[in-house]
Amino acid sequence: MTSLNENRPVLKIFQELRFRLLLCFFVFIVCFFAAFYLSDSIWFFLHYPIKDIAQLELINLTPVEAIQVDFKMAGMAALLLAAPFCFYQFYAFCAEALYPTEKSTVLFSAMASFVFFCLGIFFAFYTVLPLLLSFLAHYSSYAKALWSQEAYVSFLIRLEISFGLIFQMPVVAAFLSKIKVIDAFFFARHFRISIFILALLAALITPPDIFSMVFMMVPMLLLYMLTIVANWLFAKDSV
Repeated sequence: MTSLNENRPVLKIFQELRFRLLLCFFVFIVCFFAAFYLSDSIWFFLHYPIKDIAQLELINLTPVEAIQVDFKMAGMAALLLAAPFCFYQFYAFCAEALYPTEKSTVLFSAMASFVFFCLGIFFAFYTVLPLLLSFLAHYSSYAKALWSQEAYVSFLIRLEISFGLIFQMPVVAAFLSKIKVIDAFFFARHFRISIFILALLAALITPPDIFSMVFMMVPMLLLYMLTIVANWLFAKDSV
């Protein structure tokens, strides 16, 4: 990596950084207000995992809970929509300090990271969450399921982000292998301790029941296998 353009004054660098940060903030605000305006459509979309649970009813426990939920949904939607633009601004700011090979590695890693994050979100939303929420709603046969709207959205966001981050494992493995931080068999050698860590993470993220933990662990194990393959392929390619 080269130094950050020695010919540019430090003041110019900070002015450019401030300008790019302001751009990111402006784009986030625009996305936030757009998402807040479309909150009804977003809520209709977020209702998908529980649409077939007849005995479940969502309620508001406080007078301002519906507004809080709209703000939370709009904030998360704005973060997701603004993320590619913000990364581009960060990359453009640092690009002059990178070699061509480093630029290609960073761009590929960023695009792969975003794609895998979206895959994790969609996998959780359309596969894991409907089954998990149906199980939780039917768990007690003695009482009707009345869930707070804010609690439901918070749970949904937490699981979505968790799966999005978990799906980053192959990307992280490929990146670390490419820059030769780890060798080709790093994840294979640490398989046992990794399984323990994954189980612990699944227990911390999900509700305190074995069913939810299993639903989290299965895709995590499959992703870990993919991580081992990515680690080996990219470590071999960088030799």
